[in-house]
Amino acid sequence: MWKRMMRWFKGYILVELKGNAQERFFNLCRKHNIYLWNIYTVDCKYFCCMDIADFRVIRRIVKKTKVRPWIVKRIGLPFYINRLGRQKGMILGFISGVVLLYSLSLFLWDISFEGQSYYTEEQLLSYLKSIHVRTGMAIHQIDCQKIEEQIRIKYPNIGWVSAELEGTKLTIALVETRLPTKKTLDDKACHMYTPEKGKIVKIVTRKGVPLVKKGDKVKKGQILISGILELKDDAGTVVKKNAVHADGDVLIQSKETVKFICARMYKIKKYTGYEKKISEVEFFDKKLYFLNPLKSFDKAKKYDIIANVCDVSVSKSFVLPLHYGQTCYRQYEEVEARYTMDQAKKDLQKQSCFYIKKLQKQRQRIVRKKEKYKVEKDAVLLYTEFVIEKPITTYKDVTEQELSQEESNEFSGEND
Repeated sequence: MWKRMMRWFKGYILVELKGNAQERFFNLCRKHNIYLWNIYTVDCKYFCCMDIADFRVIRRIVKKTKVRPWIVKRIGLPFYINRLGRQKGMILGFISGVVLLYSLSLFLWDISFEGQSYYTEEQLLSYLKSIHVRTGMAIHQIDCQKIEEQIRIKYPNIGWVSAELEGTKLTIALVETRLPTKKTLDDKACHMYTPEKGKIVKIVTRKGVPLVKKGDKVKKGQILISGILELKDDAGTVVKKNAVHADGDVLIQSKETVKFICARMYKIKKYTGYEKKISEVEFFDKKLYFLNPLKSFDKAKKYDIIANVCDVSVSKSFVLPLHYGQTCYRQYEEVEARYTMDQAKKDLQKQSCFYIKKLQKQRQRIVRKKEKYKVEKDAVLLYTEFVIEKPITTYKDVTEQELSQEESNEFSGEND
């Protein structure tokens, strides 16, 4: 293997030997230490490989044996460089490509986020632009530690941030924390009240005065935990009132009736079979279409647009500002259809399941539910009565009027 590589770097030739004394030619070459290899015959023609330097010293042997060596092929680095020298455009293009790739590697071309759920990628990108972090900026201007600090300051619900620059790609990993709302953290004096009527299932008071107990029925707007603490003397007279932030765990059970509607008539897409695919290239946020879709399309028709765009990257971390892909336009017509009763019930059950999942995300537990269908001319209705247990997290401020009181006259007057 090593010898083969050295031969390629030095360069060698494939020679065809013409004449009738090839065997004598081989013997004389061996006698004069001229190395030949890959000797083979094709249709009584002899071929062999030899070094360039040896080809120049076989004149005496050729003259003695009357064998004419004919160069069939030149192999190796010296000949390859010589061929490239004739193609200056190819060399210039290769050098320009290397320079362009190196120049592009000095800039940021891709920003990706991982782990976010509450904050959208558009929100985060908009904030990065406001602190002058955007695609196309020089890599040496990016300070990952500073980006992490600024994101934590801007978004208090993000507990952990990691910004990692790899090649031309900036990856920002986030961990969002479920912090309580600002109102529950505030020290402002307030009451905890119920926004709806129901029955108290659980009440645990951490701060404040509980005004109801487990099993009590409450009305809408009723205070459950008061934010006013009364200080009394030995006679039971209120001497002073202190306002605090009422806090505790309260579960209330309430009834709620929800109406779900499914229209009997609906529209479906019927594809006409006509579709058109258009290739596109995007470079530095500028799109170039090889065909203009608006020229051949009927604007009165409707189309499904399916885009398949790929990034161009040298490696996983070296992303270029170049995207290519194909957009498919599929023409369709809207046709009216009618739900059967079974199909309508399935659609209503899907709506009900979606609503239940929404309640579960809000930490509300469904104790039981009662369903009732009603069929009308153009729709099917589903009335669902839910019995729900939900936590109370609503507060209202303590007013000055609630804290006002008459000054005690117990120690006023003249002394006897």
